[in-house]
Formats: sequence, structure tokens, C-alpha cells
Amino acid sequence: MKKILFFSFLFLFSQQLYSEVQISGLSNAAFGIWGGQGRIRNDQLLCVYTNPVSNYYILAVGDAVNNKFILDDGINKIRYRVFFNDKPRPNGRVRLYKNQLSPVFYNNNSCNSGSNAFLRIQISEKQLQKAYSGYYRGNLSLTLIPD
Repeated sequence: MKKILFFSFLFLFSQQLYSEVQISGLSNAAFGIWGGQGRIRNDQLLCVYTNPVSNYYILAVGDAVNNKFILDDGINKIRYRVFFNDKPRPNGRVRLYKNQLSPVFYNNNSCNSGSNAFLRIQISEKQLQKAYSGYYRGNLSLTLIPD
């Protein structure tokens, strides 16, 4: 059975302590309609930059109670997962957990090809099967912390 599920995200980005810290390429994640099978995901290629050059950590925080990664329609909730890679590809990505610093990521400060990092937001089939049709939304905040 097809369910009509619409999802949206608002990304918030903050910087700490460095003269220049930047994540560019973030955009709202629109998942559209789920076809009734499999997981859905949104992949984004990003540019991460620090000045001075430094490796970095990512802190990911959702806007639900206890900073959980949850989308809601005002009544119903759907959990999602967040993955990050310091290379512009999905292979080698690391799962990010709420309120926990990521492992250290390498920063080559080069976005000559347009990106040097990868972000994935994923909703499992199990979560989608339990969901009611509706418009779900949530916020995900990413904080870049130089090493």
C-alpha cells in the first residue's frame, strides 16, 4: 500500500572558536512520497572548510525531546538516522548519534570539485511501515567543531 508521506528538514549550522568555519551545500531534505517498500534517504554533497586548516568533529542534534532524530506531523513520529563522511561519497560513512561527537574527520579544505564531504539522512522501511500518511517535518542541527 502506498502511503503519502512528505518530509522536510531545516538545517541549522553553527561555528565555534575559529575565524572561518563553513559547511556549504546543505539544503532542505525533501523525500517526497514513499512507494511502500524499502527505506528512503536524502544524500547531500557538502563543502566543509576551516581556517586555520584543522580536522573536525560533527555534533548532530535533532529538535525532538532529548535532541532525538525524529520527524513528526504534530501527532505521529518517525525516527531517522544521520550519516556523515569526510569524503564526497557514501562509502565509508559513519553513523552520527544524537548529542555525541562524531569521530574525528579529516579536513583537506579543498572544494575544488565542489564538495569534500557527504551527508545522508535515512528513514528505515520499518519506521515507514508504521507511519500514517501525512506531512512530517523536523530540524537537524549540525555543529562543526575544529579539532
